[in-house]
Amino acid sequence: MDLKKIAFLLAVSTSLALAQTATVIQADKSCEPVKPGCTIKYYVRFDGDPQLNSLTAYFNLQGEQQPNQGGLTNGFQIGGDANKLEHGLYEVSSLAPTNAATGEWLLVWINAGHRQEAKRYDFPSQLQNRIVFKLVNDAGYDFPPIKSVTNNLPK
Repeated sequence: MDLKKIAFLLAVSTSLALAQTATVIQADKSCEPVKPGCTIKYYVRFDGDPQLNSLTAYFNLQGEQQPNQGGLTNGFQIGGDANKLEHGLYEVSSLAPTNAATGEWLLVWINAGHRQEAKRYDFPSQLQNRIVFKLVNDAGYDFPPIKSVTNNLPK
């Protein structure tokens, strides 16, 4: 078999492996509500047994940020290196970031990587189960109102 055919078969098999569906299962619920520094952990089960080297989960804040948390993030990801537990089952986890705003957080996509190839599984089209968790962050600052602005030094 020549190199072109081998490369083609590898590309097709990689595409088929990444074209599978994924189911996400929430893991540890001992840290609820989630606070910065708590471990956020989910299990991702694939149809079949993909060989992944990376796996990340991305979350978006639902609704508006609290007025005193304007500098905190409204989106973050967890994971990185793929942690395969068994046939078709992976764990994705990280610590909750210190700069995440208080509120309800929705899992919006999973990104799976195989060598240089990657596939993004979006909610709700490819991730059927809706994963939401509550995060409480005590960080914030209440800025005082501005009294005045002038181009002359006030007396």
